Order: sequence, then C-alpha cells, then structure tokens
Amino acid sequence: MTTVDSFPATSTYVGNGDGVPNFNLTPQQIESISSEYINGSMMVHDTVAAQSTPTFDNCIIPIATYDNSTREAVGVVSFLKYVSTDKAVRAASTAATDAINKHCAEMYMRKDVYNSVCAVHQDAKEMSQLQEEDTRLVEYMMETFHSYGNGLDQDKAKRFSQIYSHLDQLISQHSQNAIEITNHVLFTREELDGLPESYFDGRLTETID
Repeated sequence: MTTVDSFPATSTYVGNGDGVPNFNLTPQQIESISSEYINGSMMVHDTVAAQSTPTFDNCIIPIATYDNSTREAVGVVSFLKYVSTDKAVRAASTAATDAINKHCAEMYMRKDVYNSVCAVHQDAKEMSQLQEEDTRLVEYMMETFHSYGNGLDQDKAKRFSQIYSHLDQLISQHSQNAIEITNHVLFTREELDGLPESYFDGRLTETID
C-alpha cells in the first residue's frame, strides 16, 4: 500500500494540540499553508501519474488521503476571506483560495493522472475486490475528472479549459466584490414580493422621498 505523509501545515492551523482550528492566521501563514498544500498535492498527483501498474492502493488512496488530511486547513484558509476584520488577511485568503482552486482544477485536468485513475476503474479484477464504499470512491473520482473535461477530444478539452478559466476568474471577482462591498442596495416591498414576513423581521427599513 502506498503511504502519504500528513499535511506539513497541521501545526500552523491547529491550536494548542486540542484539534481546534486556528482562525488567527497572518497573511504570511495563509500564504505558507497554501504553498505547502499545492506542493504536497503536486507530489501526490505526480506519484499517481507515474504508476506503471495503477491500483486502488497506489492511486486512489493517496489522492483521497491527501484530500482528507488537508480539508480542514484549506477550509480555514478559505473561510477567513469572509469573516476576518483585517483587510490584509482577507486579501491573503482570497489570493490563497484562488491559487488552490486553480491548482485543483489543473490536477483534475491532467491527462496522466486521469489515465492512472481510469486504469483502476477499468480493471475488473481490481474493482471486484473493493468494498462498496471504495468502489463508489473510484466512481466519484472518475465523475470529477470527467467534469473537468477529461474524456473529451483534444479540441473540446482545450475549449473547456478556456471557458472554465474565464468562469473561475468571474466567480473569484464576484466573491471579492461581495466581500468588500461597503454600501447597500435598497429594494421595495413590491420588488421582494413572495418572501415570507419572517424575512423582514429585525431588518432596517428606510423611507425615501
């Protein structure tokens, strides 16, 4: 079985040894966690892509284990852009989240990694020996790779990558705009027709001439 080392940034984002996430990260720590995650992920996917005889143990487990071991750290890094009162921390969180999302998309678009996972999925003997949960994990990975354009011909895959990149930029900009907005937008009751009365409880109302 292929083993995967634990995520190196664990000591940075977990506080006091009690497993409670540390939300008091500096911009430098956020950048460090992001870089460590991306570097570690690259190593895992490179190893999977290099397997001459892909199996569940040497391809699926390493990817799933790394994803599970880094989920909390990545979640904290991303969450801070929504809640931190420090603009520098929010900016660092946004930049780190964008970098991580871009990297993850690139990994799922990699043809060599897809080929290794696909080889496991198409190995009837290998799949027949898996428990139901493990079989579902392989199928889920295949679905994810396909959702990022793998399985398409070269021209369609290239076009998909271009569209995805453009949409990702728009989503990131929209998120940043929503987070940093300092004004507000007014709606009349007529424009909000259909919402329950409970929606308006405790909300401020302005009267405009």
